[in-house]
Amino acid sequence: MMLTAAAVAMLGSAAYAAPAPFSYEYDGNALPPASTPAWAEVNTTAGASASVSGGILTTATTDLADNIEYYQSGPGAWNPTGAGTTVEARFKTNHGSNGYAGTLEIITPGSGGVDGRWFFLLLGNRWFTELRGGGELDLNSVGVHAEDDFHTYRFTLADENVGPLQLYVDDGTTPAYSWNGSSSGGRNRLAFGDGHSAANGDIQWDYIQWTNEGAFAPVVPEPTMISLAGLSAVAMLRRFRR
Repeated sequence: MMLTAAAVAMLGSAAYAAPAPFSYEYDGNALPPASTPAWAEVNTTAGASASVSGGILTTATTDLADNIEYYQSGPGAWNPTGAGTTVEARFKTNHGSNGYAGTLEIITPGSGGVDGRWFFLLLGNRWFTELRGGGELDLNSVGVHAEDDFHTYRFTLADENVGPLQLYVDDGTTPAYSWNGSSSGGRNRLAFGDGHSAANGDIQWDYIQWTNEGAFAPVVPEPTMISLAGLSAVAMLRRFRR
């Protein structure tokens, strides 16, 4: 069976659509400034690099003085408004000599004269560290080794001024950890790479996806729904092979 031009276009465009409930996705198929929406590049030094291969972006530094970072800042694709924010990233790390590989920042603007939430997370072989409010999680305690394989990390924030930032690991529907803290003020962005003097090494980024339309915990499909989805996929493959 031959696909029509319209069907081919639909299949091709599906790869660029963020899966529900996310509004935006970076999928590692292009350097961040060339993706949609585009990321701004900042603080890049000669000893830092970024490369794309097989749908994976690798950001790497060889020295603590090196920096490479990409960011979204609001208003725009990154524009928390109080309805809640969810950020999910899938990556694998190779930490440097000090145990940290890079950074993921989740910074919200606040409202009504109140500073927003500023969470600056160092991605290492074992740790997530929240530097505005205190507290860190040893990923080994939840059975995760970030340097051994790709894992999915979902952060949810119900409101930029109230409540904790919660972390869900892989398909867990219960938070692995919660942080409380607030911003030192004046910033509003989502950023990733290596933008901190305590980090060196590399991170392989599979994807980053986010929404400012709510704080969504992972949902595990019911077995019946999984079976139906599998049957539907098989039926589609059979149709295309005719």
